[in-house]
Amino acid sequence: MAAAIVFATLSALSSACGAVLQRFAAVNTESTAARPRWRVAIDLIRQPAWLFGTLFLIGTFGFQALALYFGPLSLVQPILVLELIFTLAVRVFFLHDNVAGRTWGAALMICAGLGAFLVTASPGEGNAVPDTGAWLVAVGTRALAVAVLLLLARRGSPGRRAALYGAATAVVWSLDAAFVKVSVDTLAHSGLMGLITTWPLYAMIATGVLGMVLLQAAYAVGPLASSQATMLIVDPIASIALGAELFHEPLRTSPGYAIGAVAALAVLAAGVVALSVWAPPVMSTAKPESTTEEAIDVQSDIGNTGLHVVRGDPDPAEAAIGPSPWLRAPEEGGADHGSGPAQQLALPGAQAVRGGGSGHQDGRAAAWPAAEAGLHADPGGRGTAPRHAGGAAC
Repeated sequence: MAAAIVFATLSALSSACGAVLQRFAAVNTESTAARPRWRVAIDLIRQPAWLFGTLFLIGTFGFQALALYFGPLSLVQPILVLELIFTLAVRVFFLHDNVAGRTWGAALMICAGLGAFLVTASPGEGNAVPDTGAWLVAVGTRALAVAVLLLLARRGSPGRRAALYGAATAVVWSLDAAFVKVSVDTLAHSGLMGLITTWPLYAMIATGVLGMVLLQAAYAVGPLASSQATMLIVDPIASIALGAELFHEPLRTSPGYAIGAVAALAVLAAGVVALSVWAPPVMSTAKPESTTEEAIDVQSDIGNTGLHVVRGDPDPAEAAIGPSPWLRAPEEGGADHGSGPAQQLALPGAQAVRGGGSGHQDGRAAAWPAAEAGLHADPGGRGTAPRHAGGAAC
């Protein structure tokens, strides 16, 4: 049982490292210029951070498989929630992001809830080998639950839809974990030929692919906080139920222990929701504090070219960085209603327009990463001032 806890913890840590590294590589390759998807994919593969992230994600599956070999579903799957905390730690120690105290408080809630659940419920290894009938019932009921969740997710607010897609993803992944457990047991007892000639391996692949598709849909339809929180809450609960149903994994069910286990899961769920909401939302390659030299250089360029910075509404999405700022000239044929050439510089929270006349200028705006430039608009429109870039999440 101790080996299962160790490997499950390593799986959560490896997943956090892989996610941060691949997001870091993706941010490095972001550009406002339209590029084919295949070109973006090639640029990602060339990034060492992306390759290392892929290795970590492969390690994630390997550690989870080992954990499920040594321990029950009801023990391993709840421990994987620690990925959230490891992600924060990786960003703080390696990317030097700033994380608020309340966010660490939510992380402590997760640790407390998880520890209390493992102590009060005391999940154990089951001794049952599910037969075909048990698998049909388990898969059929989960498929029905996923279908209902996806039907409900067709309408509603973005947050509601993302949460429902997240719940469907979690149900599929709990089933996938059961297939992983059976596949690892088959490999250990029957070897490679025994594995590839039995159906759980292919069921594991199918549910893994389906889970990834649903995960991408959850990310696409609504906020990350909704889908992430729902997935990390539903997955342990669904896995505990599946472990008890298929493998007869024992849990303490006396009234006192049952109430304690439910309360512990409630604390864990509250911590997951709070951490998903309070975690910094965007990860950037920018330094936490921008240098005044950058601000001086840009301010000098603005002064020499007649650019005027005007107050604008900040756009959080624009803080998701490109690797370097630039100015872009207007498209050929663009209209200029003033007496000079038109040029725009788009800043989150500011807009710079160059032109010799007092009329309206048409130009092409180029994205300027405010987190990298460290600038914000002067309220009077007279220039720029340095700004500290905050920490951001994966």
